Amino acid sequence: MLYNITMGRKPQGLVSQGEPRRIRDYPTLLVTIRPSIKAALDRIARREERPKWKIVEDAIRLYQEVGPNKRRRSKSTR
Repeated sequence: MLYNITMGRKPQGLVSQGEPRRIRDYPTLLVTIRPSIKAALDRIARREERPKWKIVEDAIRLYQEVGPNKRRRSKSTR
């Protein structure tokens, strides 16, 4: 039995935000991470039923909002 499961952005992309229409038009990012972090990303993607690229994108945006200075301050007050 075959199942056709697709995750991720639809082929037309996010046209309303001025981003490319096709996935292949997006820049590619290749990163090397620890196996434990990769496993955590896999678990989050399965649990949330979201594509990994979206989880990474959201993490980067959250980091931009919170910023490294705020993170350092909150750690030093513990």
